[in-house]
Amino acid sequence: MSNEGMTAPTSMSHHEAVATILAALRTSLPELTERVVARIRAEVPFYTAQDIVTTDDLRASVRANIDYILDGLTGTSTANLSAPHVTGRTRAAQGAPLAEMLTAYRVGVAELWSALVDTARGLPGVPERDVIDLAGTVFAAQNTYSDAALAAYRDEAREVLRTQERERAAMVEVILTGAGAKGTLWEVANALRLPLDGAFLVVAAETDPGHDPVPRAESALAVLDVRSVWRLDAELSLGVLSLPDRSRNAAALTVLDRHATRRVGASPVFSELHQAGWAL
Repeated sequence: MSNEGMTAPTSMSHHEAVATILAALRTSLPELTERVVARIRAEVPFYTAQDIVTTDDLRASVRANIDYILDGLTGTSTANLSAPHVTGRTRAAQGAPLAEMLTAYRVGVAELWSALVDTARGLPGVPERDVIDLAGTVFAAQNTYSDAALAAYRDEAREVLRTQERERAAMVEVILTGAGAKGTLWEVANALRLPLDGAFLVVAAETDPGHDPVPRAESALAVLDVRSVWRLDAELSLGVLSLPDRSRNAAALTVLDRHATRRVGASPVFSELHQAGWAL
C-alpha cells in the first residue's frame, strides 16, 4: 500500500480517521454505486440480462448493501441486517444461482474496498495503520453479510420450492380427476411439459406419512426419456408417466420397482392424457 497522502500522526484517533475516510467517500457514493453495478453486470452471468434483475433493482440493492457496510465500520452502530436479508430473499425468488449472488457481493466489496483505499490516500493526516485495520472490519462485515444473505436465500428458496410443489400437485390433480374448465387440461399439460397424446401410465404407490415411497424415481425415469409428474398425499403417491413409446413400459416399471419402498401398482398403457382419470 502506498504511503502517499497518509501519515502516521498521533493526534487522530482510529474512530476519527475512519470517520474522516467515510465522510469523504460518501460524497462519491453515486459514482461508486454505478461502478459496482457495471462490474456486476459485466462479470456475473446471471446479472448480464436485465429482464430479471433490472438496473434500478440492482442499483438499489448495491446502494443498500454499501450503506450497510459503511454504517458498521465505525463500530458505533448495531449492524442492521435488513439489506442482506432482502437481497437474499429477492434473489432466491428471482431464481438467481446462490453462487452468483455471493459472487456479485464479493465484486461489490472488492470495489468498495478499492474506493476506501483510494479515498484514504487522498486525505492528509490519515494514519496508514487505521486503513490496514479497516480491512479487517470490512471483510468481517462481508462475512456477516454473506451469512445473513445465505440464510435468507435458503429460507426463501424453501418457500418457493414448497409453493411450486403445491402448485404442481394441484396440476397433477387436474389431470387425474379431469377437474377444471374446458381448456384447463391443455394449460396444465403445457405447464407440466406433458403431451396430450402419446403413451401414458398412471402409477399408485402406498405411502408412509411423510415419506416418498418412490424416492428419486423421477430422475431415474428421465434417464429412459420418461417424463413423470407426481402428487403425494397421506395415503398414496400418484404419478402420471409419459413414455416415448409403448415399448418403454416394461423398463419404466422396472425402474419403479427398483426405487419403491412400498407396493406399487400401474395402469395399462393409454394413449390420451384425458384418460388418466379412467386409468386411475
